[in-house]
Amino acid sequence: MARGPRSVAGAAPIARRGVAVAAIVLATFVPTPAAGADVVLVNGGAFGFSASLSLFGGPAIPKGPAPVVTLPPTGTERPLTASEPSGHAVFGPVDMVDSGPLKVSTAGTLGPGGRVTSSSSVDGNYKPDRGPLRFELAESACTASEEGVTGVTTMTRAFVQTKLDPKTEAPLATVPILPTPAPNYTVEGTLDNIGDRFKFVFNEQILAEDGSITVNAIHMYALGPIAVGELVQAQSRCGAVGPNGPRTPTVLAAPPMP
Repeated sequence: MARGPRSVAGAAPIARRGVAVAAIVLATFVPTPAAGADVVLVNGGAFGFSASLSLFGGPAIPKGPAPVVTLPPTGTERPLTASEPSGHAVFGPVDMVDSGPLKVSTAGTLGPGGRVTSSSSVDGNYKPDRGPLRFELAESACTASEEGVTGVTTMTRAFVQTKLDPKTEAPLATVPILPTPAPNYTVEGTLDNIGDRFKFVFNEQILAEDGSITVNAIHMYALGPIAVGELVQAQSRCGAVGPNGPRTPTVLAAPPMP
């Protein structure tokens, strides 16, 4: 796999409906301050899901991303929004995505106090008979300004079945996912009925060289040998650049949860 932006160090969607995102910020990245600097360029966006899968050694087939919003470099004070009533990504016998409503939003402004905010939510269409991941709601959000960037994920009624009975497919081991998983919280497991392996990364936070942040509420890796690919759900992206161009941020420890 090509070398990409580095992930924020740490352990694993927006808070439960009605809870302010600012109250549960999990990580803050602060570049060296530049007094009086204006934001001259913004970048941001969000999508509901994006998937790619190869079966039995065949070519990888992409699905999505959808729905998508992308912030123009000059920004917009009025949020750009998009939604879909449901999300689906079917690859032969594999149904990677069967979700309810998906909603995405992004907004950003230039000048003094310039700021970018993006968010994404996926209704997991919770079904007790589906696996290995089941959730009611996955949400991510981020912000960016000259002072730095923040990212957060919340999950509602989420758990991963990490081991199945190879004959009955009954769950033998289950890992619950916290409502506010730590950054890059990872859970691995096996589909014992077919012999495949998988990995989930919750609240995946990726910091790019331009100082922007990408937050994936859920990033699933299908590790084969039969199914090989990945699925991202509820992605938010935020970045803001000052007059001196991108700067490498300093990563600060996440504050304690309230």
